[in-house]
Amino acid sequence: MSDKKKEKANDQNAQAKSSHSDQSCHQTESDMAQEGCCGKTADTKGETSSCSTTSCCLVEEAFSRYFPPNVNDLVSVCREVLLNPKNCWGRFANDALTIKDVYGKYIIWLALIPAVCGFVRQSLLGFTVPFIGLTYRVPFFKGLSSAILQYGFQLLLLYVGALVVAKISPKFSGREDLTASFKLLAYSSIPGMLAACLQLFSLALASLGMAFSLYGLYILFHGIPKMTGVPEERRWPFLGVIFLVMIAIGIILHLLQIPFAPKTF
Repeated sequence: MSDKKKEKANDQNAQAKSSHSDQSCHQTESDMAQEGCCGKTADTKGETSSCSTTSCCLVEEAFSRYFPPNVNDLVSVCREVLLNPKNCWGRFANDALTIKDVYGKYIIWLALIPAVCGFVRQSLLGFTVPFIGLTYRVPFFKGLSSAILQYGFQLLLLYVGALVVAKISPKFSGREDLTASFKLLAYSSIPGMLAACLQLFSLALASLGMAFSLYGLYILFHGIPKMTGVPEERRWPFLGVIFLVMIAIGIILHLLQIPFAPKTF
């Protein structure tokens, strides 16, 4: 009888261990099912969980795709735009890059040049007041805030400008293509962005940035037919309209920036 009791007790212990093991396995699988694609546990409360997980994945994908920048590719594009302004547009028109790609691979990095160099000039090097010889420097955090605003609005200017250019292209017998219009404005702005580093040396050299901006208009002029489909005979009036549109958008964005801009005096 005692042997039968022992066997029965052993059977009960084995069943208890098996049940505990099954519960552990189910719990592990449940925990894994709640894992987000970014390796973080998702909140199981409906759409909030889905949205946060998706956002996490998008940020992680963008970060891994565009950071760090491909320096060789970046230099290659800048060299192509600066040295081959007439023929570079065939390459840009036929590539498969999206607006997000152009931003991530080129523009977000190049737009740092005027923002960072402007900050260094204003807050670190300062401005020398003519005839007095005094050097004025914008307070550090005010200069930093101004640089951040400049950077953000410069990125926004290109996209808003592309929206307008794409809409007015059919008025000049062209096609409405937002991606191509964005590429046209983005690549032609490269000379002006690169020239911003001249302000680090002297304000006199900084004035050469205007000449580089005019060179950017020359580059844009040659890209109009391929990127927008506007006939060559209508390039000049279309270029004039683009110029006025970008000035108008720049003024509007500057006015919107004023309430957020730090007061330097």
